[in-house]
Amino acid sequence: MGLTRITSDGITDGTIKNEDIEADTIQLTKIQNMANNHILGRSTSGTGNPEVLSGAQVRTILNVADGATNSPTTTINNNADNRVITGSGTANTLEGEANLTFDGTILEISNATPKLKLTDSDATGTPEAMVDGSGGDLILHVDKDNEKGSSLFAVEIDGSEKLRIDSIGNIGIGVTPNANWPSNGDFRALQIGSGACVFGRGSGDEDRGGISVNTYHTGSGNKYLANGHASMVYLADGNIDFLNAISNSSGADASMTLNDRMRIDTSGNVGIGTTNPNGESINGSQNLVIMDTTSDGGMNIKTGTSGNAQIHFSDTSANGQGRLVYAHATDTLRLYASGNDQFAIQAGIIDIFENRHIYQRFTTAISDGGSRTFTITGLAYGWAKIQIGGYGEGHYLGVEITVAGLMAGGGTYYDNQSQMNVSSGNASVSFNENQTSFVVTLSNNVGNGGSIHCTALFTGVGNSAHPSCAVS
Repeated sequence: MGLTRITSDGITDGTIKNEDIEADTIQLTKIQNMANNHILGRSTSGTGNPEVLSGAQVRTILNVADGATNSPTTTINNNADNRVITGSGTANTLEGEANLTFDGTILEISNATPKLKLTDSDATGTPEAMVDGSGGDLILHVDKDNEKGSSLFAVEIDGSEKLRIDSIGNIGIGVTPNANWPSNGDFRALQIGSGACVFGRGSGDEDRGGISVNTYHTGSGNKYLANGHASMVYLADGNIDFLNAISNSSGADASMTLNDRMRIDTSGNVGIGTTNPNGESINGSQNLVIMDTTSDGGMNIKTGTSGNAQIHFSDTSANGQGRLVYAHATDTLRLYASGNDQFAIQAGIIDIFENRHIYQRFTTAISDGGSRTFTITGLAYGWAKIQIGGYGEGHYLGVEITVAGLMAGGGTYYDNQSQMNVSSGNASVSFNENQTSFVVTLSNNVGNGGSIHCTALFTGVGNSAHPSCAVS
């Protein structure tokens, strides 16, 4: 029986040879009834019919065909949740790192000396930066092996630098620290903004440092950071010095001369205008020295118009036993001793012994045809004296009266004595008294329109209060 022959002209019987089947005649659609999950190929050596291949046979054929090894799997040693996978150095084998984990939020290095190293492979010497968490400490290494030199540490926030530490060890907050601080370790500085600094001295000068504005030290002298004034508080050898310099207009790095303005020395003495208050001591007065040998000096205590400006002298048993007080409300300067008001000065008045003794000065002019009265009141178990002298237009007058006793209603309990009562023809003096007052009247009758000008001194003492004198 002949074989069926398939050609483009139809089907005929006969023997079918390979060359009898035209190209593209048998297509995939003609291969039917193939089982699921099968791959046709040939794994048997030599030529032959197609075979259904197993998975292992397919892997073998693929591995050999692409030149790779014939290993069917990759092994992960020590695998567990969140461990970072690294190479092991062995083919088809990876390692789950127990000391390096990532939970989706935190990358953790966990061992006795946890470190993170950053290496710049493009730079000369491949300098390294390292974060070291050994022992729970946090150590940041910048250029760990000093391969680069002149390295820095900086912190940026919101896209701009907020802190920098330079290779000398100076720190800038909001600014690059001035590069002219000495590099030999003689100074270390914290620069805050463009002008303010906190600085310390190097080894051997542990008791020196300070705070300054618009100045830095080169190791041999101070210079300006920029234009403007400069100030410094220098803490040196137990002293506290306050210094400043005039305003600079020559720009950064201009030389300056700092002037000592005040010192608090190691004993707590204060010198203003001197650095040696103890050397100015006079009978123990070195605690506060105000000194200016080139011009006037002084101290000003300023208050409101109704306030009191005061200096107190106290001891361990009581406060304010001695006081110097200026009362602005009455413009009175008072001196206290033993806690009591002993001496007061007003314009033209001196008041002594807690308002018991008074000295009062008057000046007055008596116009032609006019008069002035001096009225003494308030005499109580004491005495009062008034002395008056005047001159004008060729005329004079003079009187001195002492009054002693008690001025009280219902009777006259005092007396008076005149030590002097003189006057020229057209100037006169007269007296009048009652139970509560004694009055001296001066009259001007020169008749030519001229005035008599008088000066008077009143003084008096009382048991609980001094007497008073009024001019009208």
